[in-house]
Amino acid sequence: MKAAALFVTIAVLVVAPAAAQPVSADRAYGLVGAWSCQTAAGSNATLTFARESDGTISMRNVFENGGASGEFDELYRFVTAPQYWSWTATLKGRPDFKEAATAGPWTAQKWFFDGTVTQRPHSGDTDTHRIRIVYTWISGSTFQREFELYDGNVWKTTSSALCKKA
Repeated sequence: MKAAALFVTIAVLVVAPAAAQPVSADRAYGLVGAWSCQTAAGSNATLTFARESDGTISMRNVFENGGASGEFDELYRFVTAPQYWSWTATLKGRPDFKEAATAGPWTAQKWFFDGTVTQRPHSGDTDTHRIRIVYTWISGSTFQREFELYDGNVWKTTSSALCKKA
């Protein structure tokens, strides 16, 4: 009877789907935890990354900019075939604002996400632009995050933040 129970346990373990996992050299999970960030413009933010049970990384970005504050919520999902990260971001209180991008595993010093930002300005028309997010790993306790907008055939940095482990 013990052998039969053991067989059933092993069979269940073999059949259960595994969570998507990036390549072992991927630095993405090094982001898990709280980070204190300061932008080049002097704004402050706290980025809190959490690893969910399915391998997804959720991030809450609470920021303050010139007396105004807000929150971005971001999700980083790893897709096993063909090995890439999918990123989405939403701005609390602005259901018309959406960002989405993809990137390969983070195996070099820089990690590039290419995608789009879509929003509906006051005119009512939908406005979509190409964006790029660049993470630069500086050390185990410091990284830089830059947002770039594609304008006139050139990538232009729209914001940059230096983040340190909180």
